[in-house]
Amino acid sequence: MLSCTPTLEMGIDIGDLSTVILCSMPPAQSQFLQRAGRAGCKDGNSLTLAIANAKLHDLYFYEDPMDMIAGNVTPPKIFLKASAVLERQFVAFCMDSWVKEGISEEVIPDKTGVILKK
Repeated sequence: MLSCTPTLEMGIDIGDLSTVILCSMPPAQSQFLQRAGRAGCKDGNSLTLAIANAKLHDLYFYEDPMDMIAGNVTPPKIFLKASAVLERQFVAFCMDSWVKEGISEEVIPDKTGVILKK
């Protein structure tokens, strides 16, 4: 079992993953297709289950699921000037670097907010 954030959309090869269960309908078609496409990479067989919440968006696609995958796919966008995206990328880079260097856990701050404010 694997629980993921929207980073599951980033094209990660998860290998033997055969089933994707979505706890709600993604906001856009491209996001749905990316998440569903993580399963079945090894042999082409997969199952995607989407659980519809009581939100109008989810209920709409529960009534007409083919509408989520029909038509042209609009590629997802990212705005590189979005500070929240840059902060997350910077923190991930720092954590990666610390792990690769083998730095002891004591020197890694408990809260990354301290780093971001500097």
